[in-house]
Amino acid sequence: MFKQYKEAIENSNIVSKTDIYGIITFANDEFCKISGYSRDELIGQDHNIVRHPDISTDNFRRLWQTILTKNTYRATVKNLA
Repeated sequence: MFKQYKEAIENSNIVSKTDIYGIITFANDEFCKISGYSRDELIGQDHNIVRHPDISTDNFRRLWQTILTKNTYRATVKNLA
């Protein structure tokens, strides 16, 4: 059941995961397609590789502060493609 749920989420959303340092550890097919990068190009890179300059660093400070306090962060983020 968990595997089906995971596949449904990954197939219907743009998903990337990072470690606590912001290094990409996972990117699903949709994230790769939208970013224009292959999975091999993304894994091991700082997530800033896709950050659009219109998005202020303050947004990402709030994101990390929220995540590190184990709360949920919800926002629309503009990335480069």
